[in-house]
Amino acid sequence: MKTKITLILALFISIGFINAQDFTIDGVNYKITDSTNLIVEVDGNSCYNGELNLQSTVENNGISYTVSKIGIGAFNGCTT
Repeated sequence: MKTKITLILALFISIGFINAQDFTIDGVNYKITDSTNLIVEVDGNSCYNGELNLQSTVENNGISYTVSKIGIGAFNGCTT
């Protein structure tokens, strides 16, 4: 019984990780912070060369996400 519960719990956790995949568009990394309400934030290691115009929404694989914020250190370490 304990093994079945553990397996079911592992399955639900895995499904959550599968659905919450982060993505990159035009060199900007986005982290999905709320997969139910389709909310993302600009994530770390986002180095962009040139003028950056962040939109309030971004589309990935046909799904439109609301950009809620620029994460702490999102552009840290960028040289340009």
